[in-house]
Amino acid sequence: MVITLPALVLGALLGLGVSQTLVTVLTGVFDPPPDQLSVPWPYLAGPHSWRSRPLWSGLPL
Repeated sequence: MVITLPALVLGALLGLGVSQTLVTVLTGVFDPPPDQLSVPWPYLAGPHSWRSRPLWSGLPL
């Protein structure tokens, strides 16, 4: 936990910073530019959760 928690926080902050930088840099490319960042939660949670379940639950593939 000593390494995991700070690593998760640092990774989240770096990811947020990179994504905001990309939106700022690519604002001229998008028409119209995005108003805010969006996270595709159904994509991130849906198709990948059932595939990775055997890996984190100890069930056989």
